[in-house]
Amino acid sequence: MKETPYLCGGEFFALLISTFKYIFMKANHVCGKIYHIGVNDRRKPLFENMWPLPGGVAYNSYLIADQKTALLDTVELGTGGSFADEIKQLLGGRELDYLVVNHMEPDHSGEIKNILEAFPHVTVVGNKFTLKILQNYWGTVQNFQEVKDGEDLPLGHHILRFVTTPMVHWPESMMTYDLTENVLFAQDAFGAFGTLDGTVFDDQIDLRDYETEMRRYYSNIVGKHSLHVQKALAKLNGVSVSCICPLHGVMWRKNPAHAVELYDKWSFRFDKESKTSQNNRLQALRGFSSYLNTMGIESYIPVTLPKPEKIVPYLMSDDDIREFFEQVDRYETDSPRAAFYRMSVEYKVLFRLIYCCGLRNNEACTLKTENVDLANGCMILYHTKGNKDRVVYLSDDLRILCQNYQSWMRKE
Repeated sequence: MKETPYLCGGEFFALLISTFKYIFMKANHVCGKIYHIGVNDRRKPLFENMWPLPGGVAYNSYLIADQKTALLDTVELGTGGSFADEIKQLLGGRELDYLVVNHMEPDHSGEIKNILEAFPHVTVVGNKFTLKILQNYWGTVQNFQEVKDGEDLPLGHHILRFVTTPMVHWPESMMTYDLTENVLFAQDAFGAFGTLDGTVFDDQIDLRDYETEMRRYYSNIVGKHSLHVQKALAKLNGVSVSCICPLHGVMWRKNPAHAVELYDKWSFRFDKESKTSQNNRLQALRGFSSYLNTMGIESYIPVTLPKPEKIVPYLMSDDDIREFFEQVDRYETDSPRAAFYRMSVEYKVLFRLIYCCGLRNNEACTLKTENVDLANGCMILYHTKGNKDRVVYLSDDLRILCQNYQSWMRKE
């Protein structure tokens, strides 16, 4: 008789994982009539094809089983239809009234199409940018309800308020706040890498280890939008939050303020620090991280750095220019030091060279006498921007001013 082959425990678990890309977590009661439905992804090696996932990643969604039912976001496509079946089972035969889409990134919108097929009468709730992305994904979307910043949606016991948070970290990103239970559905904000293996709340884990993955998630996914994070946090200022429900990582029910403090610290721009300075600071960290990687030490920082702020120049009027040069010509020093007296003479020439000849500040300040040909009314500038040399011609009155300055210098 031929023996029937069997699988040992490890082989069976490997077969199970290969059969279903994601492993469902049991539904968890959050508070009120809110339930957490999530899946663990242990097979994906790189998040967004870039960031290593040694501990996997979790995708969270939330169901509110009130007088009106609402599903807040979905998970990445790959559950073989079981996500929609799980929602049906939790609803116990009831219809799904609303599908709230806080974020359209594929790891949170992947099951939307299956939900629309399973619940054909569901109303999709999102902002105007959500609709555009939905249409790009799947064409015409029936029963779409557009909401604006601060708009409310009553479900019965729960009342949802929608808060737009653009570029945290997509244009359509928004958060949903439950006015009744003070629960914040924060989409990708306050999330972290790592699967949730039986521990789904902040009071069930060691935060010291968790914060490492939370920081790594922030720096690589959200960090480049730190200025927008600060704007989003400003909207939360003064709002009572009893629990934060992100789309990745644990739910913060014991100490949600700590999650907000971490994001505030990581996204904060120092007092009087310009965007350019912030960019330079991050650039230095990027160089250090590259060095660590060459030493075999994994280090992760944002690849795309914040763009420096655009400085709008002030265009001086004719009156402004006239007044400026009048002040330059009137400048006198009370200092007995020869250098200060010399500056009072030099300023008249220096600023006119900058203004009349289009010199950059450093070009005017480093100009050498041997490079100025007053007889022919021109000067040669070497190794200027782009390492180019150029000839600049002087007007007659500027040439005479330079000759007078040269004569004065020879006397001195």
